[in-house]
Amino acid sequence: MKRCVILGLLLSVAILLLSACSGQKSGQTMMTSEDVAALESGTLPYSVEIKEEEVTYNSVIDGRLLAKGIYRYPVVQAKVENARYMEKADTLSPTQQAAKRVNIHFEQWLKDQKSNFNEISAMAESSYSESLGDPEVGWRNPDYCFWDEVDISSWSNQHLVCVTFWRESFTGGAHGITSRQPVTFDARTGREITINDMTDDYTGLCSTVETEICRQIREQAEESDKSIFFKDYEEVIPQWINRSIFFWDENLEVVFGAYDIAPYAAGEQAFRIPYQLIVTYLNDYGREVLELS
Repeated sequence: MKRCVILGLLLSVAILLLSACSGQKSGQTMMTSEDVAALESGTLPYSVEIKEEEVTYNSVIDGRLLAKGIYRYPVVQAKVENARYMEKADTLSPTQQAAKRVNIHFEQWLKDQKSNFNEISAMAESSYSESLGDPEVGWRNPDYCFWDEVDISSWSNQHLVCVTFWRESFTGGAHGITSRQPVTFDARTGREITINDMTDDYTGLCSTVETEICRQIREQAEESDKSIFFKDYEEVIPQWINRSIFFWDENLEVVFGAYDIAPYAAGEQAFRIPYQLIVTYLNDYGREVLELS
């Protein structure tokens, strides 16, 4: 994936995470060369670095490369913005605390990716071992291997930093798998939050979003004169709150992955839910961070 997408995270985390962000327009961000220069010159009260971890696995049989993983993630470094924090070496400023929380999250995330890669490696070893003597399988190609790669992008407003993990992986078969997963942080504290933190009427929110998703599915079927969805999709839709939820300027987006409610060929199924439909179910905190009040 293109690095310009990854670099978008730098600006959004930098501007929003440390509560020094008045006047920044919300939206998906793309960092320019001027932005990078400003970041590196120390104009902004922090620094952000995109790190990349690459892991590989070679066969115990003959040393052949069987699996490869590439994982990109941000590391945030906050500068002390108040002299009183410089007097106490053991006291973190609010921006340092926020940066620390975010970094802890991504440190754990990286550990999880490496654990997942170990499983992929075991699958690759098993597949390769079984393929020996069978010239019709993919392993006869010297460049064939299992792989797992994650890039990142972001969206932000004045209160939220929403990071998207874009994953592409291949573990055999006819094709690989592409997916995206979100994580959302409170820009002021660095705390991870979800839609559950934004409502005091869980039942009303869930019911309204479920109804809207089903309405959009019926509308799609009517427009195309056919339905691409599985017959039991209505049994899965109520579980929307456990799927991927992305926040945008005017709506939230609920994403069901491949095979969830439709065949792989149909890809992920995404539904935009206007905030105006759910604003009455949001608490004060939800309306504030989504900038609806």
